[in-house]
Amino acid sequence: MRYLLISIILIVTTPLFSQTDNGLISGIVLDSSTDEPLVSCNIYTGDQSYGTTTNYKGQFNLNLAYGKYIIVFSYIGYESQKKSITLSEKSPRVNIQIRLAPTSYTEDEVTVTGQKTPPLSTVQSIPTKEISKIPTVYSDVLRSVQILSGVSTNNELSSGYNVRGGSFEENLIYLNGYEIYRPFLLKQGVEENQSLINPDLVDELKFYNGAFPAKYGDKMSSALEVNYSTKSQTGFSGNARADLMNMGLSYKGNIAGISYGVGVRRAYPSIFLSQLQTSGDYKPFFSDVQFIANYSVSTNDELELFLLYADNKYDVTPNEWKGHFRSDRTTGFASQLSIFYDGSRIYKYETGLAGLKYKKSFSPNTQLTISGAGYWTSENENANLTGDLYYSADAESFTDDKEYLYARTQKSDNVFNLSSYELKARFDYKSKQHTFTAGIETKLVSLRGSTNEYYIETGDNAFQTTPVTSQSQINYNLNSFSGFVQDELWLNDRLQLKGGVRYLHYSYSNENFFSPRAGVYYFINDKNILSFNWGYYYQPPFFSELTSFNQQSGKLKSQQAIHYVLSWEYQFKKKVKFQAQAYYKDLNNLIPFYYEDLKPVYYSGNTHEGYAYGLDLMFQGEIADGMQSWIGYGYLDTREREIGTTAYRRRLLDQTHTLQIFLQDKFKKHRNWQSHLRLLFGSGFLYNYRVTPTNPNTGEPELKVLTDSPQEFLIYMRADMGLSAAFDIGNYKLTIVTEVLNVFNHYNIAGYEWMMIFKDFPGAVKIPKILSKRFFNIRFELSF
Repeated sequence: MRYLLISIILIVTTPLFSQTDNGLISGIVLDSSTDEPLVSCNIYTGDQSYGTTTNYKGQFNLNLAYGKYIIVFSYIGYESQKKSITLSEKSPRVNIQIRLAPTSYTEDEVTVTGQKTPPLSTVQSIPTKEISKIPTVYSDVLRSVQILSGVSTNNELSSGYNVRGGSFEENLIYLNGYEIYRPFLLKQGVEENQSLINPDLVDELKFYNGAFPAKYGDKMSSALEVNYSTKSQTGFSGNARADLMNMGLSYKGNIAGISYGVGVRRAYPSIFLSQLQTSGDYKPFFSDVQFIANYSVSTNDELELFLLYADNKYDVTPNEWKGHFRSDRTTGFASQLSIFYDGSRIYKYETGLAGLKYKKSFSPNTQLTISGAGYWTSENENANLTGDLYYSADAESFTDDKEYLYARTQKSDNVFNLSSYELKARFDYKSKQHTFTAGIETKLVSLRGSTNEYYIETGDNAFQTTPVTSQSQINYNLNSFSGFVQDELWLNDRLQLKGGVRYLHYSYSNENFFSPRAGVYYFINDKNILSFNWGYYYQPPFFSELTSFNQQSGKLKSQQAIHYVLSWEYQFKKKVKFQAQAYYKDLNNLIPFYYEDLKPVYYSGNTHEGYAYGLDLMFQGEIADGMQSWIGYGYLDTREREIGTTAYRRRLLDQTHTLQIFLQDKFKKHRNWQSHLRLLFGSGFLYNYRVTPTNPNTGEPELKVLTDSPQEFLIYMRADMGLSAAFDIGNYKLTIVTEVLNVFNHYNIAGYEWMMIFKDFPGAVKIPKILSKRFFNIRFELSF
């Protein structure tokens, strides 16, 4: 409570520092030849008493007392420009657009872009205009992240991604500064639909594949920051789109000094899901509405409101599942197993978020931000299914010689509720040499839920004739308090140091951690940058760990990773760069797990340790003018062992080789026509084999996970293509996009269905679960 009291005092006393008789000069600085924003452009008064720099979008704000000023805009490689501006009670705010022209310097003097933009070793990004061009299922933002360095995946039905051998649960995701989560009860991913991030509202996307700064929270692998913004909105604009799987409408405007944005989406992927391995009467539904607004109370005070509500309902009445396998290796024929269903399965979740921020500018380079937010999600899974199993030795003649095996009944009634309330304060200060940030956060998190599952098999050939039941209750308060300080210091024009430390107190395990994080950046010349980043990262136990683990044997502790990342970046030319990253992660206090489809099942305490090392190579730039492309390769080796033993085994997400390609091009004679190709390739993840020992209590064989000898999946390969054409119609822009998802119709395997089929061989037969087939999509977008 004392931390809450401190934050409340800050809120109450902040208005006492308000300044009066001040005006605001704001605007944007662009390259006059390309209209690209100029990052870190110097802006200062003629007497150099006051100044600021542009952000990554070329935007700036300069607070000054009323009066007449000569404002200078200066940028290396460009001609400086001066502007006479007067601030007064009648004109307290001035918004301008500055276009600087490149100078006629030699190439060596002009190509200093390596210092204009943050190096890839610090942060990766996808420009907003490129996100919608990446052909993915649902045109989803999280799925677009899969093209970035260090990221891998093996399931296009899920928005989950893995970073350098870590699971999706090791990734932080922030939306407008608030941490958000993926649904927790997901089992197959097909129920997931779109993620919470609306691509039509995204203004900025930053991604750290490791060694992220102290201002970000406590997870072991990566941090993704996505921001919406309406600050520069003066008029109105909007976007409407629709395709065979979803539709959306977004609008941005400005009313009475309030700049706002609203987005509404709905997904209806019945056509897409009808082609999956399980056929049925699918009735998936997803919708959400999001709203953001900014209001300048005064020239130094600003409020921001963010609201989100999402509703997902996955209603399915499955008809038939069929899988092929080889029961006789001496023949080339495939056998088939089919399950004919009766009943239904319904999965649904609702998510809401409400956040309010207050920003106070004490000077052009000093700012205080205080925010409070509430986040909640409610999930329900209800199933009542009966399945009749039939087997045929020859899949080609299944209908003629199918053999009835047995019936199985599955019931489930699972409920989960999460609520999270946070209060944060953050202080930012920037000078010529320093960028200093500090903050504190209090978070109150509640997990509540119950599971009730039932399974039995009936019939002459049945194995599991004794009901298997599972009932549990979860009730956790996972409160925390954290704080951080960090600084970015320029020692000279070529050497920069970044350092910080993060503190965390986690109430569940009563742990206290200090996480130092640091980096050094050496700008060898205008084209080469060397950097080294290092840091400690702790991950407190959360939903999956706590619901899997037997709490009677003691409380879980936080898992730990220490990151070491060495990077070299080479700038070929403007907007074209290459990066190589070598990394090592020391992993401690690991909680081992295996997967049931998408769901991780943790089966022990903090009993393991391990490591991960590898190499990531990434080419990023404009192969075609004005269109970004990415070509990346990654090598990974990650292993673990039980603490106290000597032998390491491969971790489940040890995907040795990955290849990510996203290419864009234009038609020379028709510049409004563009092509887009995304290719993902990866050597197989690992899975745990199942064996069938006899249960000594029932005398029946039962499936058991073999955790010590993981096997490797087949390769994951997926190519998605898009062709777009844009047309100007008055004040509107119409874009027509045709997509072919899974161009080569490659059957990727998401996992295996383990079934006991033969009485004379009471062993488990693994039958592949096939992901999505080739799908044709067409999309229309109207911008105004």
